[in-house]
Amino acid sequence: MSTFGIEEEFLLIDRGDRLPARPTPEQSAQLVSLEAGGGSATPEWLACQVEETSPIFHDAAGAVDSLVTFRTALHDATDAMGMDVVGLAAAPDIRPEPAEITVNERYQRLAGYTPAVAADQYISGMHVHLG
Repeated sequence: MSTFGIEEEFLLIDRGDRLPARPTPEQSAQLVSLEAGGGSATPEWLACQVEETSPIFHDAAGAVDSLVTFRTALHDATDAMGMDVVGLAAAPDIRPEPAEITVNERYQRLAGYTPAVAADQYISGMHVHLG
C-alpha cells in the first residue's frame, strides 16, 4: 500500500447557544499547540475551526489509532474550555455577524479578495493525501 496522510478540519461549538464558538486568543493558542497520536493541530480558515495534520501512515490500522487518539485529546481540550468539537461538513447554524477569520497573513489576504464569501465559509472537510 502507498503511504498516506490525513488532514481533518473540526468546528468548535459554543455549548451555550450551539453556534460556532468564539475562542479567545489564549484558547486558540492552546488548541493549535495540541499534539497527539502523532498528529498536530494547526489553525484553519475560521477562528472557530482547528485542523489536524497527521503523520505519514503505511496502513489503515495506524491511521485509525492516530485519529482516535488525536480526536480524544482534542475533545478533552475543548471540553475543558466549555466548547464542543465536531467534524461536520458545514455548521448547522451560524451567527448573524460575519465569521471571524483566523489572524494569519494568508487567510487575511484571501478574505480581502472575497469578503462576501469569507464571511460565511463555515465548511470543513477531511483530506487524504496519497504518497
